[in-house]
Amino acid sequence: ILSNLFALRVPPTPGGVSLMQNLSNQVQERWANPQWLVDLHTLSIRRRSDGRSR
Repeated sequence: ILSNLFALRVPPTPGGVSLMQNLSNQVQERWANPQWLVDLHTLSIRRRSDGRSR
């Protein structure tokens, strides 16, 4: 579903296709790496703590 949405946003050019392929590969690598989820979780916690201090 996401790939279809991205395909609609990016113009149908060879450069756009390669760009989306690289982006999709990066997303797959990130989701395959649990460390990325850990970093995302820590960032959300930091944002919450910063909001409370202010």
